[in-house]
Amino acid sequence: MLEPDLRLPPNVHALGRVPHEVVTAVRRRSLFSVAPSVGAEPFGIVIIEAMAAGNPVVGSNIGGIPEIIQDGVSGLLVPPGDVAALRDAMQFMLDNPDDL
Repeated sequence: MLEPDLRLPPNVHALGRVPHEVVTAVRRRSLFSVAPSVGAEPFGIVIIEAMAAGNPVVGSNIGGIPEIIQDGVSGLLVPPGDVAALRDAMQFMLDNPDDL
């Protein structure tokens, strides 16, 4: 349940903990996954799990993420913190669901 002191933007909902099998089922029905990291993650387990579910991934070009996502093949890489590039990459994925 959403708590009033979270001060989330409109249309953003805090769900709390979701069982892993539910997340996996949702990924299998998704066109792609998004991992917009702004910090240098050494290993992106979320990205590996998304790919295992058959999802291409839009991820940040930082840390170990470029070692996992092959840009233009298994997903798209964007500069960390670049909202416009993230938006454009997600729009590309929506417009071209069979290209990756």
